[in-house]
Amino acid sequence: MSEPTDFLSVFAELLKANTAVEGEAAATSPTEPASSPPRDIDAPVPIMFLCSRNEATDRATITTLGLMFRGLPEMMVPELAGNHAQATRFLINTLARKLASLKGVVRLEDAETEAGLIVTLTRDDVAPNEPFVRHDDELPRGDATAVQVRLHFEPFGDDDDDPAMLLRPLPMLGFGGDLDHWLRDTCRTLGQNAPDPLPASALDRELAAAAERAQAALPSIRERFRRGLAPDESLLVKVALVTSGGGAEHVWVRVVGWEDGTLSGVLESQPLDCPGYTLGQEMRVAESDVEDRCIASQSLGIVEPGLTDAIVLDFGVDIGG
Repeated sequence: MSEPTDFLSVFAELLKANTAVEGEAAATSPTEPASSPPRDIDAPVPIMFLCSRNEATDRATITTLGLMFRGLPEMMVPELAGNHAQATRFLINTLARKLASLKGVVRLEDAETEAGLIVTLTRDDVAPNEPFVRHDDELPRGDATAVQVRLHFEPFGDDDDDPAMLLRPLPMLGFGGDLDHWLRDTCRTLGQNAPDPLPASALDRELAAAAERAQAALPSIRERFRRGLAPDESLLVKVALVTSGGGAEHVWVRVVGWEDGTLSGVLESQPLDCPGYTLGQEMRVAESDVEDRCIASQSLGIVEPGLTDAIVLDFGVDIGG
């Protein structure tokens, strides 16, 4: 793994100390009850996600940190396709929210058995403000389509004698397909447009393709800008600045003018290693240098995210390890 073993060991010990299964109300089967107590929370359960990558297999493992503070076991999904980080976080968020609503009703001990703890999810179980629903998705409510997820405790960490036990989402017993497509199809059923699986090595290619799509869309974006956006909306474009070492750092510029193939604007990112550039300074950008664009609202935040940002989330570039 690319992360130091001592970090994983410390993390596993922390989880092991906090994820002991508590006695829950008795249930007659590992399947959740037909009726669930009403949910009175709309927000996702706050969770930190960590990612460890196996460079030999080009796969990744995502683990959570924070569920223990809500009285829930931490979760993990190992051997992920390179671009399924966002889909995994969406599924974990939805499962955590459902488990929180069923706390005291389901038996977590059932996850210790091969049959596992069976949780049924529908689109109504997705938080209304779920952060890992891709912005191009529509998420209608009341959809009758449901998916069943089997939760099973599995060991995590280097301590073979007494490992931390984390909940792993799995398909039902007897499932004959591969796990990559099961995760994709499960998320799509729940309203998250998870992409087809790709290896982590495809990141640069996918970013380049997204940048090409953004460039191709510039004429229509230019016309929208000239017609005028909503009063509290702004257009931002992503450009690359040269770093002190000759590399590239990608920043966002808020557009205030667009004439004759040149955009004028204000630097909205604080560059980390780009001498001569600072937050808030005026800039002029050639259309050919635009790598991406997004629309932001003062009241709603990002209303049309950048195409490259969606790739970054899919590949988990934003996750710490």
